[in-house]
This record gives sequence, structure tokens and C-alpha cells, in this order.
Amino acid sequence: MTNKAATITSSTAQKSWIVGFEDRYSRAQRDRKEAAARKQLRKKNTDRLTPSRIDLPVERKQVRTTPKAQKNPSAKKTVRIYSDYAVGLREERRLVKERLENGYSLTWAREIAGKVRSNIHEDGLRSEDNSILKLFVSRIPKGGKARASDDKANLYVPYMSKLLTLDCPYIEANKTFLGAIRLDCDAVFASPDGCLNALRELVKQESIPHLPHIITGDLMPDGTYRNPHFIFMLPYGKAVWNNFEDERCRAQPVRLFDGVSRGLCRATLGIGVDPAAPRVTMRMKNPLSPIWHTMTPNTSEFLTLSEYARCVDTRSSFDDLVRHAAVVQSGMGIKPSNIAFNVLHDRAKVILRQWHFNADPRIAGTRERLADHLYIELSAHAKDTGLSDVGVSAVVGKVSEYMATEFDPKRLEKTGKARHRLMHVVDGLEGLAARQKIGAEHSAATRKSKTMEKLLAAYSAALDRGEHVSVERLASLARVSRSAAYRSFEACQQICLARSIVKKVGTTTEVSE
Repeated sequence: MTNKAATITSSTAQKSWIVGFEDRYSRAQRDRKEAAARKQLRKKNTDRLTPSRIDLPVERKQVRTTPKAQKNPSAKKTVRIYSDYAVGLREERRLVKERLENGYSLTWAREIAGKVRSNIHEDGLRSEDNSILKLFVSRIPKGGKARASDDKANLYVPYMSKLLTLDCPYIEANKTFLGAIRLDCDAVFASPDGCLNALRELVKQESIPHLPHIITGDLMPDGTYRNPHFIFMLPYGKAVWNNFEDERCRAQPVRLFDGVSRGLCRATLGIGVDPAAPRVTMRMKNPLSPIWHTMTPNTSEFLTLSEYARCVDTRSSFDDLVRHAAVVQSGMGIKPSNIAFNVLHDRAKVILRQWHFNADPRIAGTRERLADHLYIELSAHAKDTGLSDVGVSAVVGKVSEYMATEFDPKRLEKTGKARHRLMHVVDGLEGLAARQKIGAEHSAATRKSKTMEKLLAAYSAALDRGEHVSVERLASLARVSRSAAYRSFEACQQICLARSIVKKVGTTTEVSE
């Protein structure tokens, strides 16, 4: 199985900065090769002067080898001891040479992204004749700092050589200078061309300004194209500085980067982009790895963050994105989807609170494992509460991912703000005043309900103690205002009296407020 990097050239001429970037890239490669050749020449000259030297020693130890040497301290022999680092470096040099000469080969079975893979071969380097992939290479930290692995959740430094690291399936781009926006798509397309057609339709509808510069996905033996990553590259020299340990670093560009990422995500929810995927971690499928099928459909159109901000909605919050993703991907419609989301969201908060305070082991794993456990519990709750629509499973999945991502034990005791709970009510309303009126009515009803609960609890407790309760006394016991107690005093008397009669009769009933 071979996954090639397909370049789809745009009809528009490449911008001049791309040409200048390729010139700088080629010049840097040439300088590195010349520096390596000079270093090799110096090493050969040194080896001629000291023939016994095999590699760089890390430690020298003086030992006495004969009884004669013990009597004569000047007669000593130097023994060189080599470290694991020196041995590994020599092995990496051999692997680099073999990779350049013979290409990439995976002959043994290896599990990558939940699938056992083998018999993969690819000649050469993908970035040799591709300016976009060269730009991507420039966004990866140099050797010894680039983190990669076969698993996107656990990255480490596998090689000192950047060339070998760029063969790993998952990689982390430079997080200090954010130069790429990555969207994680959970959809399965009939083919790579089907994925491209879906993106072209979004460009035609002006949902996104242009095609992604890089598309990297898993090409299956049956021809389907699974879980691609869409990568939008920022122009060379326009990366966002993201190092708040330095007081000179400004927060506004980083917030703009995050806002543009959310805007692009909002525009592509219809084709399966995951809104819960982190945006600033810079972890992604490596488009240079022979494991994946890579396309570069856009080689000419590049926008800065400010230009992107004029094309997409940067105001969407994480909660808003997840709720709209549930609407789009469940196919239930905005009202039933948002109501189901509210029910499942409230239940998830109860479950997480119970797990946390009971020290349940299910809450101690990774975010992915926590989302899986939540999905099982919420699916059972949805079935028990009658949420049996076909699309409810998609809503359950979105709520599970959202709550697992946003889970913070410190916030369990805080109520927080109920944002977007009325999304299905305010959808389509014109103007801010109408939306605010709906929100105010909802807040007033919620406060009234909570106040009534406090008054009923205080009045019932006073009756159980045989205490005479006045309006002022009730307000004091319930810790509410006197005006609220006056408005609800008569209702409290009626409800509590009805409840006490029911208890004497020995039957159970529900009295509506």
C-alpha cells in the first residue's frame, strides 16, 4: 500500500513570497549540506592524526594494566568509554543514509491509529518538489525538539534527526510560533475526491474563503477516505507568537488565532469537523508521513489572520460550536437537538460531580477515556428518559466530548452561566433586544422557581416544628426578600396544607405550583 502526496495546482499564479520562501529553503538546505561536508572533512583530517580514534569519547579513564605499570606511574593506557547517546547518534546516521538511499519501508506489522499496518513503501521525500510541504517542514521544530509518535495522545522526541521524525504518523508543530490552523474531521468520505468536492462546495457557498492548503487522511483499502485533517497555513513570516512567559508577547493575536480557528470550524461543521478538537496544541496527522494519504489542493491562496477574520465568524464560543455540531450531525433539527443537549448536559454534570466526590476511578483517566465512560452513562439515561430518536446518539457523543474536555473539579461547586440553553428559542429572532427579552424572561422564571423552593422548604420545616410563621418570619427563614415572601405567602400556605393532608390520609400525590 502506498500513500502519495498529491499536488493539485491552482490556476492562479503563485504569490511572490512563496517563490522567495522556496529560494530561502533551498539556500538553507545547501548551507546545511556544505556545513556537513566541512565537518566530515575536518573529522577525516583528525582521524589521520589519531588513527586509534573511532568515535567521540564521552569519558576517559586512566587504568594500570601491568605490574610494571604499577611501579612506573608514567606508564598508563587510555581506555575510551562510549555512552548510549553516541551509539544512538551513530545509529541515526545510518538510518538517515538508508532512508535517503532506499526510501521509507514498513515491512513488519505495526499498530497505528487503531489499525495494524504493514507493507508500506515510498521512495524519496514528499517535500522535495512541493512548496506547501516545504512550508510545513519549516513549521516543525528542529531535530531534538520535534515531538512525534504513532499515537496522537502521547508525543515524545523519537529522533534527534528531523528527517526521521518527519516519517512519524503524528507530529507536533511549533507551539511557540503558531503557523498552521488544523481542523479535525470525523467523517468518512467515499474517496479523496469526494472529500475535495465537499470542500469545494463550501468554497462555492463562501462558507470558507479557499481550500485548505493540506489535507491528510487515512486511505483505506476499499478506497474510502477516513478522518482527514484540514490544515490552513499562514503566510511565511505571519506566524503568531505564543509565549506568555515573555512579557513582550501580546494576547490579542493569540485570541484572534483561536477565534479564526473556531470560525473555520463553524463553517465546516456540515462535513463532520469536530468542534471539541483542541486548537492551539498543534498536534496533527503528519502530512509527510507515508502512513497517510496527503493532498495539497491550494498552492496560491494565503490569508493573514485579519483577512480570515473578515471571512468567518470569530465570535462562536466552544459551547456554541458543540451545540451547532449536535444540530447538524444529528439531523434532529435545532429545537429537539438543543432540548436533548440541555437534558444530557445537566445529567452529565450530576454524574461528574458524583464520580469526583466518590473518587470513582472512571474520572482518573484521560479525556478520551472519560468521554467514553460518559457516553455509556448518558446513552442509558437517554433511553430511560425517552430520548430514543435516531440522532440522539450524535447528541450524546457531542455532550460527552464537550463535558470531558471542559471538566474541571474546581468548577463543580459553581453554578456558572446557562449559555445557549435557549438557542432553539432565539434562533431566527432579529435584533439583540428580542433575544435579551427572551433571556430575561427565562432568568426571571428560573429565579422565581428557586425562590419558591426556598419558601416551601422553610414553611414546611416551621410547620413540622409547630411554629407559627408570619410573612416576616418566613422571609427570614428562607433568606429571601420580604416582597418575595409577601407575593408567595398564600401559595406556600395552600401547598404546605395540601401536603400535610395527604400525609395524614396516607396517600401520595403531586401538587402543582
